[in-house]
Amino acid sequence: MIFFKISLHLAIDAGQISMTDYLLKIGANPNVSDYERSTALHNTAIIGSLDICQQLILKGGTISAEGDSFTMPLHLAVGACQLSVIEFLQKNGAPKILDPILFGRTEHPYALLQR
Repeated sequence: MIFFKISLHLAIDAGQISMTDYLLKIGANPNVSDYERSTALHNTAIIGSLDICQQLILKGGTISAEGDSFTMPLHLAVGACQLSVIEFLQKNGAPKILDPILFGRTEHPYALLQR
């Protein structure tokens, strides 16, 4: 198996907002997944960049894209305690997390408890 990272993912991982914006302007597909089935939005949810998150959604990024183990960007944002990204994803139609670890709590308070 060949492992690869997509240039858009690399720019996001490095926190390069201007490079991410440039790549999206020249037609980078925000829904292409890497070898872990992660999209650019998955990576952004982990690092917590609200600006990049907004850019990806405006360019057609899929909020409900599933990566490895069926994780969606919202799962990763909750796990990384990225409150602004959690709120943004919820306001823009992210599916609710149905996970027993939340013990009936919504995503936002769960992330607050993890801080």
